[in-house]
Amino acid sequence: MTPFLENNLELAYPFEDGVLESLTAAVGDATVISNQPGPYVVELFDPQYPAMAANFRLRISGPQGVFLDTTGCVTTTIGDFIHVSMTDGTTGAQARFMLATSRIGGIGALLVPAILVASVCYETVPGLDTLEGVSGDVILELPDYCTATQGSDGAVTLEFQDPIDRVDCSGPAEERIFAFGGATADASGSLHIDAAGCYRLVPVPGTAGLLRLMNFCDPCVHCDDIDALQTKLTAQADYYHQLGAIHVNQFNRFQNAVAAANAKTAAVQSGSDISVPNGFIDFVGRVFNRPYFNQVFVAAVNNTLHTIHVSLTLTILDPAVQSQLTVAPSSLLVTKTLSGGVPFTTFAGFPGTVVFDLDPQDSVGFNTELQRMIVAAGAPVTSSWRLTAVVAFTGGPLPLPATTSITKLLSPTIQLFGAPLTAVTP
Repeated sequence: MTPFLENNLELAYPFEDGVLESLTAAVGDATVISNQPGPYVVELFDPQYPAMAANFRLRISGPQGVFLDTTGCVTTTIGDFIHVSMTDGTTGAQARFMLATSRIGGIGALLVPAILVASVCYETVPGLDTLEGVSGDVILELPDYCTATQGSDGAVTLEFQDPIDRVDCSGPAEERIFAFGGATADASGSLHIDAAGCYRLVPVPGTAGLLRLMNFCDPCVHCDDIDALQTKLTAQADYYHQLGAIHVNQFNRFQNAVAAANAKTAAVQSGSDISVPNGFIDFVGRVFNRPYFNQVFVAAVNNTLHTIHVSLTLTILDPAVQSQLTVAPSSLLVTKTLSGGVPFTTFAGFPGTVVFDLDPQDSVGFNTELQRMIVAAGAPVTSSWRLTAVVAFTGGPLPLPATTSITKLLSPTIQLFGAPLTAVTP
């Protein structure tokens, strides 16, 4: 159980995806029981740690309004977690939470209500409230010769007096009944009382005044059929439990995969040039050195939900190195990942500045080749490309992030090759 709870601390569960409250970092699991249908919304959650048991404040509502509003709770420590349970004295609704002990103190006030996922919300089903179409406070009256007794298990037992105590069988033995309720006896003087269906009341030969309730129908289901049905049901139950185990295993694998993906995303964002709440922006550059030319390639990656306006500038730190290089116009290349279209006509190569707009989740790459046109004796041959970018956020989720600037050096450094020159003395 503990790995499942710890994984949940890095997710929104048991709350809906998108909940960014500090509450999600401390709650590992929850259960809420009410007579209302879901969804359930946590409006107030204040453990007032460490005096939790006496001062915990919680309020939860459903489609019909607030059903749990209470102060105080019962706590039980389970490993690194605390099991907290509460019951509303008016509605009978219940709530149980598993809280990480080390993170309880970091829970702040809820900025907005937090919605619980459906899997932790349970609606209670009302019990029997009608009998044969009669509803309300139903009273079953058996006033004559019957006593009703309620046992400790809630069952009611009806006890009837023996018929011999309330039937007068005195009189001459030769007296016979010739009619009963308007029904007359058959030619043999027999009178049968039909108990409907397969049952009939018949006299017992040799015993005067005794009627026996007899069943004249064969059973519709035999024991062999019941045994076969039991075997099938047991097999189905075993198969169901196997499916349940597979589901739990797959769910745990999914939770672990989500946690691992979140960790990788966090690692990428922490090393990015610009990070915003919904993604990151990177400027990736590469320098290629050849004997008599230098090539630089820079890609801008917009992995956010915003549209951005970028001013990108590349310069060579040492002007003496830059003066030996000339841009080859045929080498200029602009590559768009998603939007495509005609290359930026304003791109004249680097060193220089290019201004462009970039859609969400899109990227663009710029390539420039510089030929070495001057080989001067004693001139420097080593320097670095410096990248400067100004990013303005022009669209997407509000509020828009502020304009951001970055500056960094590209690798490897520029290294002009070729035969070194020495000064010639005339």
